[in-house]
Amino acid sequence: MAKLRRTPLLFEADDPPTLDDVRDGLIEKHKLSHLWLLHKPKQKRIEIINIGVHPDHRGQGHARAAMDALTAHADATGHSLALSPDSNYGASKKRLTQWYRSHGFVPNKGRNKDWGTRSTMVRRTEDI
Repeated sequence: MAKLRRTPLLFEADDPPTLDDVRDGLIEKHKLSHLWLLHKPKQKRIEIINIGVHPDHRGQGHARAAMDALTAHADATGHSLALSPDSNYGASKKRLTQWYRSHGFVPNKGRNKDWGTRSTMVRRTEDI
Protein backbone atom coordinates (compact mmCIF):
# COMPACT_ATOMS: atom_id res chain seq x y z
CA MET A 1 0.00 0.00 0.00
CA ALA A 2 1.27 3.46 -0.87
CA LYS A 3 2.33 5.79 1.95
CA LEU A 4 -0.17 8.57 2.57
CA ARG A 5 0.78 12.16 3.26
CA ARG A 6 -1.97 14.51 4.41
CA THR A 7 -2.59 17.64 2.38
CA PRO A 8 -5.02 20.51 2.97
CA LEU A 9 -7.79 18.81 0.95
CA LEU A 10 -7.29 15.06 1.12
CA PHE A 11 -4.23 12.88 0.73
CA GLU A 12 -1.38 12.56 -1.72
CA ALA A 13 -0.24 9.13 -2.74
CA ASP A 14 0.73 7.06 -5.73
CA ASP A 15 -2.59 5.25 -5.38
CA PRO A 16 -5.86 6.85 -4.28
CA PRO A 17 -6.42 6.43 -0.54
CA THR A 18 -8.94 3.90 0.65
CA LEU A 19 -12.40 5.10 1.53
CA ASP A 20 -11.64 4.34 5.20
CA ASP A 21 -8.59 6.62 5.05
CA VAL A 22 -10.69 9.38 3.50
CA ARG A 23 -13.50 8.95 6.05
CA ASP A 24 -11.13 8.97 9.03
CA GLY A 25 -9.30 12.03 7.69
CA LEU A 26 -12.55 13.90 7.12
CA ILE A 27 -13.86 13.12 10.59
CA GLU A 28 -10.66 14.40 12.17
CA LYS A 29 -10.09 17.45 9.99
CA HIS A 30 -13.65 18.71 9.64
CA LYS A 31 -14.89 18.22 13.20
CA LEU A 32 -17.44 15.62 12.16
CA SER A 33 -19.14 13.69 14.93
CA HIS A 34 -19.71 10.87 12.46
CA LEU A 35 -19.63 9.98 8.78
CA TRP A 36 -21.44 6.78 7.87
CA LEU A 37 -20.68 5.47 4.39
CA LEU A 38 -21.58 2.27 2.58
CA HIS A 39 -19.03 1.34 -0.09
CA LYS A 40 -20.31 -0.83 -2.94
CA PRO A 41 -17.14 -1.50 -4.95
CA LYS A 42 -18.76 -3.75 -7.59
CA GLN A 43 -21.19 -0.95 -8.46
CA LYS A 44 -18.49 1.73 -8.00
CA ARG A 45 -20.87 3.57 -5.67
CA ILE A 46 -20.54 5.14 -2.23
CA GLU A 47 -23.79 5.58 -0.33
CA ILE A 48 -23.72 8.39 2.22
CA ILE A 49 -25.86 7.22 5.11
CA ASN A 50 -25.29 10.11 7.52
CA ILE A 51 -22.99 13.07 8.06
CA GLY A 52 -22.89 14.78 11.43
CA VAL A 53 -20.95 17.87 12.47
CA HIS A 54 -20.30 18.27 16.18
CA PRO A 55 -22.74 20.92 17.55
CA ASP A 56 -19.86 23.16 18.69
CA HIS A 57 -18.55 23.35 15.12
CA ARG A 58 -21.73 23.81 13.08
CA GLY A 59 -22.09 26.78 10.76
CA GLN A 60 -18.34 27.00 10.11
CA GLY A 61 -18.20 25.28 6.72
CA HIS A 62 -17.00 21.89 7.97
CA ALA A 63 -19.78 19.90 6.29
CA ARG A 64 -19.22 21.71 2.98
CA ALA A 65 -15.47 21.07 3.11
CA ALA A 66 -16.03 17.42 4.01
CA MET A 67 -18.52 16.99 1.14
CA ASP A 68 -16.10 18.71 -1.26
CA ALA A 69 -13.38 16.27 -0.24
CA LEU A 70 -15.71 13.27 -0.47
CA THR A 71 -16.92 14.27 -3.95
CA ALA A 72 -13.29 14.83 -5.02
CA HIS A 73 -12.43 11.31 -3.85
CA ALA A 74 -15.43 9.86 -5.68
CA ASP A 75 -14.45 11.71 -8.86
CA ALA A 76 -10.82 10.56 -8.59
CA THR A 77 -11.83 6.92 -8.14
CA GLY A 78 -14.74 6.90 -10.60
CA HIS A 79 -17.42 6.28 -7.96
CA SER A 80 -20.94 7.62 -8.00
CA LEU A 81 -22.46 8.92 -4.75
CA ALA A 82 -25.97 8.26 -3.47
CA LEU A 83 -27.93 9.56 -0.48
CA SER A 84 -31.40 10.29 0.84
CA PRO A 85 -31.84 13.59 2.69
CA ASP A 86 -34.29 13.45 5.58
CA SER A 87 -35.34 15.47 8.59
CA ASN A 88 -34.70 12.74 11.20
CA TYR A 89 -31.94 14.76 12.87
CA GLY A 90 -33.72 18.11 12.95
CA ALA A 91 -32.57 19.55 9.63
CA SER A 92 -35.04 20.69 6.98
CA LYS A 93 -35.33 18.13 4.19
CA LYS A 94 -35.89 20.97 1.70
CA ARG A 95 -32.71 22.78 2.83
CA LEU A 96 -30.70 19.54 2.75
CA THR A 97 -31.94 18.76 -0.76
CA GLN A 98 -30.87 22.22 -1.96
CA TRP A 99 -27.50 21.83 -0.22
CA TYR A 100 -26.87 18.45 -1.88
CA ARG A 101 -27.88 19.89 -5.26
CA SER A 102 -25.14 22.51 -4.78
CA HIS A 103 -22.70 19.56 -4.66
CA GLY A 104 -23.94 18.07 -7.94
CA PHE A 105 -26.58 15.66 -6.66
CA VAL A 106 -29.79 15.22 -8.66
CA PRO A 107 -33.05 13.43 -7.88
CA ASN A 108 -32.76 9.69 -8.52
CA LYS A 109 -35.56 9.51 -11.07
CA GLY A 110 -36.26 9.92 -14.77
CA ARG A 111 -33.18 9.96 -16.96
CA ASN A 112 -31.00 10.20 -13.83
CA LYS A 113 -32.42 7.00 -12.32
CA ASP A 114 -29.82 4.66 -10.85
CA TRP A 115 -31.67 1.35 -10.50
CA GLY A 116 -28.90 -0.03 -8.28
CA THR A 117 -29.86 2.12 -5.28
CA ARG A 118 -32.99 3.15 -3.44
CA SER A 119 -31.42 6.48 -2.45
CA THR A 120 -33.42 9.51 -3.53
CA MET A 121 -30.45 11.54 -4.84
CA VAL A 122 -27.39 10.55 -6.90
CA ARG A 123 -24.22 12.16 -8.14
CA ARG A 124 -22.45 10.44 -11.02
CA THR A 125 -18.86 11.24 -11.82
CA GLU A 126 -19.54 11.21 -15.56
CA ASP A 127 -22.27 13.85 -15.15
CA ILE A 128 -19.94 16.40 -13.54
